[in-house]
Amino acid sequence: DGGETPKKYTCAAGAEAVSPALTWTNVPAGTMSFALLLHDPEPHIRKSRYDITHWMIWNIPADAKGLPEGVPAGTVDLPDGSRQGKPYTNKPGYAGPCAPPGNPHHYTFELLALDSKLDLSPDATRDDFEKAIDGHVLQASVLVTLYHQ
Repeated sequence: DGGETPKKYTCAAGAEAVSPALTWTNVPAGTMSFALLLHDPEPHIRKSRYDITHWMIWNIPADAKGLPEGVPAGTVDLPDGSRQGKPYTNKPGYAGPCAPPGNPHHYTFELLALDSKLDLSPDATRDDFEKAIDGHVLQASVLVTLYHQ
């Protein structure tokens, strides 16, 4: 938390960029699934209220203790029942940090323990995702990494 993002997880790795391994513990009682949102809060596209979404994955099983490195990009439905949405690239899966030269951007991983599974299509937007989790978050954890070129 607060450290530099290794290049292999960023756009500096090109098409070889992979999602990082993430682990968690202390799951709250009543958790039915997890959802994860990775976003860059620095830029605001067209002065909207949203920043840049780099990854949305939901319906991670409640008994999961983490995500492995290299969750398949381009794949919507994963074997464990998880579903990946489309980040700013409009392709399902992980889109690594890609801040421009200059000051580092803060890439924020938000892990959400939910009291339900989400009924979202693969084409769900971040707005759809946020509406679906509203009222269902039991607990949230945040990890912030830094990156700049």
